Formats: sequence, structure tokens, C-alpha cells
Amino acid sequence: MKLQFNIEKLPPEGGKFNIIFNKDDIGVTDVRDNIEAEISIERSGNVFKSKGHLEYDLNLECSRCLTNFTLHHKGEFEYEFKRASVYGRPPIEIDARDRDYLIVNNIIDFKPHFYDLVILSIPMKPLCREDCKGLCPICGINLNIKNCEHVKKSKKKDITVEYQKT
Repeated sequence: MKLQFNIEKLPPEGGKFNIIFNKDDIGVTDVRDNIEAEISIERSGNVFKSKGHLEYDLNLECSRCLTNFTLHHKGEFEYEFKRASVYGRPPIEIDARDRDYLIVNNIIDFKPHFYDLVILSIPMKPLCREDCKGLCPICGINLNIKNCEHVKKSKKKDITVEYQKT
């Protein structure tokens, strides 16, 4: 799989990788097309430090006007992986959060980390633009496109929308 690296095949000084994968590789349907990743992995004994970035577009729906829009995102990351043998024998209790950072069978798996990075970049209340006016609660018209008879504009610099009863 594209998101797994065999540490035995890495050069002793580490390596830099540019990979392209799609939303199905990490299981996030909000990603528009492919995800581009630049990954740098450095080796220091039994520790492998990785850093880089992911770049992708998200297909979102505005929480105010319900319009579909695309949001470009570039997310930076830094992870540190350790060989499972670092914890020694006999097996000791390993925190569940640390399991994702263990190298098992000489494989570093970026899938759970990239999934988290993409999911956490999705805004809780996505907006198509900062000044989105939303929908009229009475007739449902998109106020970014057209005003309706229910809207009375304020003379203030900050636009506040007041609704007239019909």
C-alpha cells in the first residue's frame, strides 16, 4: 500500500518521498480528488522521525447558505515512530495512543495519521465565504444571490439582517 513504508528498505540516512493517493486510501469522502503528500523520514537508532505536509481539496457545503464549495488545505505534520522492540521483553502495557506510533514487522503505516489530519481539517461550520448571508428563514432564498421582501437592511457598516413579518 502507498501509505506504508518498510524501514528495512530505507537508506541509512533516511529518505524523502512524494506520493499521491486518493480519498479511498484513507477513507474520507469529503476529499475532492487526490491527496499529495511530501514525507521526509530520518533514522536515529530505533526511532524514525517523519515530517512533511499533505495538500488536498475538500468538497464542503456552506452551513449558512447550503451552497457546495471547494476548500484547499495544506496540513503540516511531524510524527515519531519507534520499533516495537524498544519496549523490550516481556511485553509491557502500551498505551492505545502509542500503538499507532509503533513499527510492527518493519512497517510504518501513515494511514491512521493522515486520516486524522484530514478529518481534523474539516471545519465544524464550513462557510463558502466569511461574509455569507445565509438563507432567508421565511422563504429560503439564498441572500448572497438575491434579497427578498422579508429582509430589511441596516445602515450600519456591519450588515445585520432583520426580518419583517408578513
